[in-house]
Amino acid sequence: PLAKEVEGNAMKIKEASQRLERDITPLAKEVERALDQGNREELFYQAPNASGGGADASDLESLISNSDSMLRESQALAMETEQIGNATLGQMGRQREQLQNANTNLDATMEVAPP
Repeated sequence: PLAKEVEGNAMKIKEASQRLERDITPLAKEVERALDQGNREELFYQAPNASGGGADASDLESLISNSDSMLRESQALAMETEQIGNATLGQMGRQREQLQNANTNLDATMEVAPP
């Protein structure tokens, strides 16, 4: 499908090549590294499941607890970021008003005392 999409179009061929380089090359290097190090377990790792595939209930509870904690931290960070953004917008609004007043004063001064 991709071959027909880019066939005869140099720009699309270049874009597809760049996407391939960006997306596939790092993965290929990682696989090659794992093979070179003889670390086949890393390549064929299977995550444990809840039905006794290596993870017990305490591991699962720990993962859930950590996930909940990370979610709370992320939410707190998002709220803090929103507050900072709102404060920044307020400050920028005040600065805009100051600049508009300065411009008005400059225009009035220019009318009274032309250059």
